[in-house]
Amino acid sequence: MKTIEGKLYPNKKEVEVLNGMLENCRILYNKVLETKIEAYKKDKTQISRYNLQTIFKGNKEIPATLTLMVIYRVNNAFQSFFRKSHSFPRFKSFGRYRSIELRTSADYKIRNNKLYTWGKFGLNRGIKIRGLQELNEPSMGRIVKRTSGWYLQVCVETKEIKPKKVKTAIGIDVGLKAFLVDSDNKSVKPPKFFVNTQIR
Repeated sequence: MKTIEGKLYPNKKEVEVLNGMLENCRILYNKVLETKIEAYKKDKTQISRYNLQTIFKGNKEIPATLTLMVIYRVNNAFQSFFRKSHSFPRFKSFGRYRSIELRTSADYKIRNNKLYTWGKFGLNRGIKIRGLQELNEPSMGRIVKRTSGWYLQVCVETKEIKPKKVKTAIGIDVGLKAFLVDSDNKSVKPPKFFVNTQIR
């Protein structure tokens, strides 16, 4: 799998929708994190991802698949901490949540240089995109906000390219006395371009 990226050009209304989604995701992230922390403080147990989905089911501020991805993000951060590979997950302050997860290709489509996703939430006209052609089998995606604008990152599966077997090969050595000598002991004399162009 490899990640490829294209730049998005949302209009004013689409920017408002995307910013609203980021903020709602941030609020949900903090709520889920608080729920995990309180449960662990109470009896040293971790609420499973399934139970978290039940607790936060019915959130109408963002798409259901996006709710699942926020829960997954918090849960993964907790697991990384207990594996001692990351620090303890922190609450996200305003402006510190910068990406929207697209779980599968069912969440989005790329057609005619436009990104289509979550039409019920105001993104039904398609966001202009540059740098990504139509993808046959895209996997997970991510909308990212940076100071330079909005971007779409998509995971795609690539086929392993096996090197072709070469039946014949030759080695070349470049020198001073001879311009080059190959592994078959054939040589080429120096062309002396500069000397030949001098006025005598």
